[in-house]
Amino acid sequence: REWGRECLSKLNGMWAFVIYDRRHRQIFGSRDRFGVKPLYYSRSPEVIQFASEIKALRASGYHRPEINWRTASKFLLEGRLDSQGETFYEGIEQIPPGSGFEVELDGTWHEWSFWSLDTLPKNGVSNPAENFADLFEDSVRIRMRSDVPVGVCLSGGLDSTAIICAAARHRDESGGAQPESLQAFCYMAKEFDESKYIADTLTQTHAQLRQLETSPAELWNDLHKVLWFQDEPVHTMTAVVGYQLMRLASSSGIRVVLNGQGADETIGGYSSYFQDYWVSLLQQGRVGAAWQSVTAYTNAHGGNARVRMMEAASRCLSWELYRIGAYRRWAQTRRQARLRQNPWFSSDLTQYFINEDVPPS
Repeated sequence: REWGRECLSKLNGMWAFVIYDRRHRQIFGSRDRFGVKPLYYSRSPEVIQFASEIKALRASGYHRPEINWRTASKFLLEGRLDSQGETFYEGIEQIPPGSGFEVELDGTWHEWSFWSLDTLPKNGVSNPAENFADLFEDSVRIRMRSDVPVGVCLSGGLDSTAIICAAARHRDESGGAQPESLQAFCYMAKEFDESKYIADTLTQTHAQLRQLETSPAELWNDLHKVLWFQDEPVHTMTAVVGYQLMRLASSSGIRVVLNGQGADETIGGYSSYFQDYWVSLLQQGRVGAAWQSVTAYTNAHGGNARVRMMEAASRCLSWELYRIGAYRRWAQTRRQARLRQNPWFSSDLTQYFINEDVPPS
């Protein structure tokens, strides 16, 4: 009421909403900056529908459940799940992340982006690490405002460890909650055992551990149920583990869970991000700085510095070649030929595959 559409830039966190504005006789809606919360819609000359789950739109009776083969072919042929606005169902789309929209009663649709990485200040901040730490602490502090016990998914990695340690700090500073009120939910596969890190974290935070015990048979039995909840294919079986972890939290009486999904991307928890950094240095002509960074990385994590430098140089060369139109067309032709030779699928599946300009990975 106070700010109208300008309210979106003032919101903090994740959301998806649709509001009927009686004063202006229009529908106003939005999805958060990174699209954490889902918001789907379908449009026809007679009906516009919104829902947080695809199954709600399919059950309405106004939509025919036809497969979107443009999206399905990307998944089947290349394992890609990010199709921007489209879904696996023809006629059902999703509101883009960081977007707002208005719909007039006559069906006129207006959509705009209120936030993107491109709109951020180019000069950055004076101390990125300190600025990130402040934002991270504030984000956890806000989400600790709860009338019920809070749980955290803990794996032993950078993301979940940082979250539970921050949550414990804010719990202790507030002085309201008992140490044992913070519960940690964990699943540890034997081949990725990080129990020693988890033990150290529990000692520091005094959180209570709730460990998930499962088996391949139990995961397989839950797969159909997970796909029903997800509405679309999932990236790996870890989504089923996540479902079982949330079920464990629910059975433990926990309704608020802080999860590290996506935090590795901001904390740099994947080794591939270091190579991205080296490539960017090489593109800027800063060969010495790239070599210094590669050497520091291999000294800390092992590996051959020369091999990693050559890999970064090869990737940098691929990116530079991709700027040339003739090379880009050749790469696309080669990619299409490779897809047509896939023995798992009939050749006509590639006719649905949009010839997108995909840069080298």
